Amino acid sequence: MTTPITPEQVQQLRERLQQMAAMQQLPTGSAAAARIYTVDEGMQLAEHMAQALHNHDRLPITTTVTHNDDGTLTIHVKPSA
Repeated sequence: MTTPITPEQVQQLRERLQQMAAMQQLPTGSAAAARIYTVDEGMQLAEHMAQALHNHDRLPITTTVTHNDDGTLTIHVKPSA
């Protein structure tokens, strides 16, 4: 059974992503597009973003990244108990 993320946790996540983007830890809009030239690079960016969220000590979430046999990438984000 999963526990839904509260509105406060969603707000914390939003704020942290904005902080990370401001510190250029995550590329924003056109910057991301300018740096991504291949599908593999786009998938690597998504994986790095998931890892950054997982490593953040104030967000009670866990992320799991799965490389599927069909070449797709699945990222699960769930609240930590």
